[in-house]
Amino acid sequence: MNKSELWDQLIACISSELEQAETAARDAADYATDDEAKAKSKWDTQGLEASYLAAGQAKKVGELREAVGKIHALATQVQQSHSSVREGSLVTVDLSGETSTYLVVPAGGGVVLEGPEGVEIWTITPPSPLGQRLIGKANHASLTMPNHTPAKIISII
Repeated sequence: MNKSELWDQLIACISSELEQAETAARDAADYATDDEAKAKSKWDTQGLEASYLAAGQAKKVGELREAVGKIHALATQVQQSHSSVREGSLVTVDLSGETSTYLVVPAGGGVVLEGPEGVEIWTITPPSPLGQRLIGKANHASLTMPNHTPAKIISII
C-alpha cells in the first residue's frame, strides 16, 4: 500500500477544511464589525455573540494551519516502514475476525481515507484512546481496543 497517496489524500482533506474555515472566519469577522451587529439596546448581544463566533473561527483556522504544518513535516518520512507503531505507521488490526486499518498521524485524526480497492483507512492521532493503545506496539502484538474488544496487530507499514 502506498502511504504517500494516503498522505496526499489527508493533506488535501485538511487543506480543504482549512480553506472553508478561513472563509468562515473572514465572514464572521466581517459580520462582527458590521453596523448590523452593533447593539441597538443594552440587552442586544448580537455584536458580542458575533465577536465570540469570529474568535472561535480564527482559533479553528490556527489549529488547522498547525495540523497542515505537522502533516507536511512528517510527509518526507512517510514511506519508511516501522517495526513498532508510531506516527506515520499504517497499521492493520484484526478485531475478532474483522480487519481495520489505521494511519497514525500527528494531526487530523478522524478522517476516513480511501485505500486500495475501496478499503477505508481511518486516521488516528497518538493521544486518541486508540492511538494510546497502538503506539509502541510491535507487529503481531495483542491488545484490547477502547471498547474492550480483543485485537491483534496484523501488519505495520
